[in-house]
Amino acid sequence: MSAYAYKAIPAGGAAAAPVTGTLDATNESAARDRLREQGLIALEVRPESAADALRAMLRARESISRKESAWFFRTLHRMLACKAPIETALTTMEELATTDRLRAACGQIRESMRRGEPLHEAAAQVPGLANPSILALLLVGHDSGRLERVCGLIDHSIATRQRLRRAVTGQLTYPAILFAAAVAAVWFLSWFVIPRFASTLEGVGATLPWSTRFTLTASHALIWIAPALLLAVALLIWSKGAWIPASARAWWGAQSLRLPIVKTLVWNAQSAVACETIGTMLDGGGDVLAALELAEGAMSSGELRLRLSSARQLVREGRDLGEALHECRALPPEADAIVRIGLRSGDLPEALQTATARCLEEQEALAERLTTLIEPAMILCMAGVIGWIIYSLISGMLTINDMGAL
Repeated sequence: MSAYAYKAIPAGGAAAAPVTGTLDATNESAARDRLREQGLIALEVRPESAADALRAMLRARESISRKESAWFFRTLHRMLACKAPIETALTTMEELATTDRLRAACGQIRESMRRGEPLHEAAAQVPGLANPSILALLLVGHDSGRLERVCGLIDHSIATRQRLRRAVTGQLTYPAILFAAAVAAVWFLSWFVIPRFASTLEGVGATLPWSTRFTLTASHALIWIAPALLLAVALLIWSKGAWIPASARAWWGAQSLRLPIVKTLVWNAQSAVACETIGTMLDGGGDVLAALELAEGAMSSGELRLRLSSARQLVREGRDLGEALHECRALPPEADAIVRIGLRSGDLPEALQTATARCLEEQEALAERLTTLIEPAMILCMAGVIGWIIYSLISGMLTINDMGAL
């Protein structure tokens, strides 16, 4: 048994206040089943401890992937747009499914809906298929009778998230390859080249220059440090930082919004997610407070999560959304202005989508400029390290030659 923290809403309606807590279950699916038995719709279920989180990641093969989730909602939207009944749509999707997991998910949801369960409850029982924002939108579509419209919004939202993810991944791939190549080259020199010089230099018994002594000492340490560093980076990427303590996450979240360049990247990336979530919820018929609640939960930055929480409190007290976001500095200046203009013109969902696009453009432009600078900088650093190694070894060899001349 593992402890799971959850956020859920009562099955009675979309405007119900979320409830949080913990429960013990054998896995995430069992935890969701227990919540369902208690009359709750799970918005988020996650392991409470880092060890449980890592164990859950090892079982991630059983969950629907992001690509499969995107296919499900894109295909469902197209089927509903053709006026196909939901059961017919799911039956056809089961036949067209590209993977066994998708085929099983379509069949499971169809059987759940035959038993009288709405789509959002059926989707919540399939691990990985729908995140909290999607489940809330499906609940709104069920309550308002606009399921086709909501599925279209979900499809658009997933496409926007994929664009953001591709932009970040594409911009970081080449610098990451350069970094790995630099570490591998220096490690090869430390493991294969430098020891051959070291045995000769140390066997003479002469006093070596400080640069040579430093290089020999550093090479011994680097043989163990470099693999550990690459392993730690790979573990961080694979686990998505699940083992990092909450206090460390909060500290980094606060610091990242104070650093000049990192602040712009993080603020725009997080604001794009927030604007997309709020705009999609409002366009689907949800209320502002529920949209802010979902956007708050989607934030990975603790600092921005607190700002959205403060904005939600101001909205609850009677302030309009634009004023609340502006006062709490939840959005970058340009996105903030777009949202306030949209609020005054009466087309807030469209303004939020425009703000999302603007945040993405700003982030992509800055990341492209940084990538242009990072690539030559890393090459120069690599050349400098290798040049230092060559210089220090030659200095030691010249010292030996001077002793021989004497």
